[in-house]
Amino acid sequence: MFNKRKLDRIILLLEILINKDKLLMTAIDDLNAAVTALTASVASEIAALQAALANNDSAAIETAVTNLNSLNSQLVASVTPATPAPVAA
Repeated sequence: MFNKRKLDRIILLLEILINKDKLLMTAIDDLNAAVTALTASVASEIAALQAALANNDSAAIETAVTNLNSLNSQLVASVTPATPAPVAA
C-alpha cells in the first residue's frame, strides 16, 4: 500500500544527503584553491630567495625569508588544531 508519509521522509532524507554532498564538494574546492594559492606563493618566494642567494643580495634574502616566515605564520594561524578525543576512564 502506498504510504505518502514514508515517501516524503525518504525524499527529505535524499535532499539532505544531496545538500551535504554539495557542501562537501564546495569545501573540497575551497581547500584545493587554498592549497594551490599557498603552493604558488611559496614557490614564488623560494624562487626570489634563490635569486637573492645567487646574487648575494642580503636585503632581498631578508625580504624573501621574512615573506616565507609570514606565509608559514598565516598557514599555522589558519589551521585549527584537532580536538583530542576524550580518553575513557
